[in-house]
Amino acid sequence: MSTDNQPTEARSPGSRRQVINDPRKEGRDEHGVAAAWRVAAIALACVLLAGGAYAAFGNSGPKEDYSALSTAKVRRDRLQVKVTEGGTLIARKSLEIKSKVDGRRTILEVIPEGTIITQQDVDQGMVLVRLDVSELEERLGSREISYYSAEAANTKAQEDYDIQVKQNESNTALAELNVKFARMELDRYVGAPVAERLLAPEGGLETVDLSALAEAEVRRSLLSDQEQTAQEAAGPAEPEVDGVLALGGEARQDIRRLSADVQLKGEEYSRAQFELQSSQTLFSKTYISANQLKSDELNEQRARVEQTAAEEALRLFLRYTLQKEVEKRLSDYLEAQRDLDRTLARATSQLAQARAERESRRASFNLEKQRLDDLRETLANAIIRAPRPGRVVYASTTNAWQRMRDPVREGKDVRQNETILIIPDLSTLAAQVNIHETDIEKVKEGQAAIVTVEAMPGRFFAGTVVSVSPVASAAHAWLNPDIKVYQTEVAIDAVPNGLTPGMSATAEIMVADLPDVLLVPIEAVSTYKGGHVCWVRTAGRPAMRRVECGHFTRTSVQILSGLQDGEEVYLEPPFGVTPPQDQEEPIESELTDVTAAIDEAGSPAETDTPQDEQAESPQDSAGRADRRRQGERPPGVGGRQGNGMPARTP
Repeated sequence: MSTDNQPTEARSPGSRRQVINDPRKEGRDEHGVAAAWRVAAIALACVLLAGGAYAAFGNSGPKEDYSALSTAKVRRDRLQVKVTEGGTLIARKSLEIKSKVDGRRTILEVIPEGTIITQQDVDQGMVLVRLDVSELEERLGSREISYYSAEAANTKAQEDYDIQVKQNESNTALAELNVKFARMELDRYVGAPVAERLLAPEGGLETVDLSALAEAEVRRSLLSDQEQTAQEAAGPAEPEVDGVLALGGEARQDIRRLSADVQLKGEEYSRAQFELQSSQTLFSKTYISANQLKSDELNEQRARVEQTAAEEALRLFLRYTLQKEVEKRLSDYLEAQRDLDRTLARATSQLAQARAERESRRASFNLEKQRLDDLRETLANAIIRAPRPGRVVYASTTNAWQRMRDPVREGKDVRQNETILIIPDLSTLAAQVNIHETDIEKVKEGQAAIVTVEAMPGRFFAGTVVSVSPVASAAHAWLNPDIKVYQTEVAIDAVPNGLTPGMSATAEIMVADLPDVLLVPIEAVSTYKGGHVCWVRTAGRPAMRRVECGHFTRTSVQILSGLQDGEEVYLEPPFGVTPPQDQEEPIESELTDVTAAIDEAGSPAETDTPQDEQAESPQDSAGRADRRRQGERPPGVGGRQGNGMPARTP
């Protein structure tokens, strides 16, 4: 049977064995797993019985010489605790040169990497990258034609709007003037008081009795001069009829003229009658001839006809002409007012249309202008010129994946806002490293560090931790999703010439500097029942002593309690020495516990080691899981515990 299907056994210096679960057994069928673990249980029982037999009878053999074992003295010394990780140099401040052309564009020309840009190159417009925009150049002509057409339409719409504004002003002024003239004509014909009554909201022709006003004016015109003078002295200048002032203006003049004509024709008719009567008397006495009498008769008839005509003219005026003229002038005024309203409404509508047309043309013009500007800007952005002095670094140089798969080169397609080049600020170089989660609590901003660069072997650069990411990075998730690292930046205090971003670097961070502490070699510390122990050299047999550990390095461990300065400790647990009885547990109980766990679950329990060997602290357990993920050996078989110290089981 292949050894891949068997559990791996590992012997610790304390003569006990651990059964390490092989993860390749996962996924087998249920019966195969149960059978395999029953075999493992039997093997474990045999190992435990053998260990117990050795513990019971092993001391009966020949006495071992412990003086031959390696020891070290507990000493006081300075302890410097450091965290060392490899990474890459980056510029904490840099200018990223990106493609500002929309879509995907092909690089036609790119400056060689490492080129140093001077201020003179910047002033002369040194070309760094040239992108392919040939189809955009063909679109430029049609876009310019559209722009000029939109510009002409926008100018015309603006002029039409200005013309419409002036035309509206003229039309409104003319309509207002017509209203004014119509009102003046109404006032001129009937007088302002009557016009006010006619135009009042509650007024109108129905509320004004023009016949009464005219008759009053007729009666007033028939008064003698003495009577008119007396009436004016006794009352208002113009008598009222039914509470309304008498007619004024041209209507009153017409009434007075017609009334005076009636009165004059009446007097002439009376005179003609008197002359006719006189002529008849004289004719009867033969004082005048028949012709003279006939002439007087004709005069009398003419005077009567003229009087009748004058009276009829006055009657017609009062009955028809006055009503018609007043209503016509009132209608002209109202129509002028309505025409003004129509003119104002029409002006508002036409102005709104002109404004809408102007805004539409202006928006179209702005859109075409923006499109043309964008196209011209795109064409200009297709040629990327040097923005400032510095050394040119390809963006793919700082990205391992991009450097292997799709480096910056001529013929490469780049999308909009994709970084093509980087001009780093070399005075801000820093080593970017990934700190493992087991060490991240030790690393703080402001700690001193030493940075080394592979390109400059033998040189050391002082640095300072300037940034520690608060969240784990997924940089190595594709290698192992269980590995958690935190991106940390260590700035180089004084950057020498020759360093560039992308170089491999190592940062050694000083996390603790203890000037006077108790130290023992890291090989002298083992684990027992979840705690740390050391084997101390005494006059007789070696003694196991529990210790409390502090900081540690790859070679030394700080002892907080349990040892004294000058004592000697063994560098490995002495073989064949049994721990004190108050610190051991019966082997039978271990075998019983393991067997019961297997029988009860039909599969292994949560742990594969005896109970007294698995009493680890949470830190030890986490460290052991991390080491297993990184390929280290488990505790108890020559590996290291979670804090980096040896994990040896006595």
